[in-house]
Amino acid sequence: MATARYKDSDLVLALTQVAQISSGLLSVAKYDSLRTVDQPSSALIVQRMGSWGAALTAAGLASNQSSRSYRRKFEPADAVRWTKKYLATTAKPSYQEFSQWLQQQPDAPSAQTCRNLAGSWQALIKKAKN
Repeated sequence: MATARYKDSDLVLALTQVAQISSGLLSVAKYDSLRTVDQPSSALIVQRMGSWGAALTAAGLASNQSSRSYRRKFEPADAVRWTKKYLATTAKPSYQEFSQWLQQQPDAPSAQTCRNLAGSWQALIKKAKN
């Protein structure tokens, strides 16, 4: 099983380091233009922290948080349930085929959503087989 390249503390550290050389609110675009190649991408930060605003809050930085409340349409259990259904249709699962299969299922999440909810394709398969 692969280990995460960055710990959550690394993400927070990167945000605070880039914020120190930035002026005003730290936007995704500003972060990506100022970060070094050794620092995590904004996409990874959002994926791991849930949102850009949540990441800024975790780092103790000011954010332009929306007052709207968002609710996830799918939960980790949904991703596992859909993956179990897919696994019942094939002997050799692949992410690409899973993605295509999900597109044909009414009200199904995307393969990317399922993978994000589980952490990785391998983790999703493992959870669905348990």
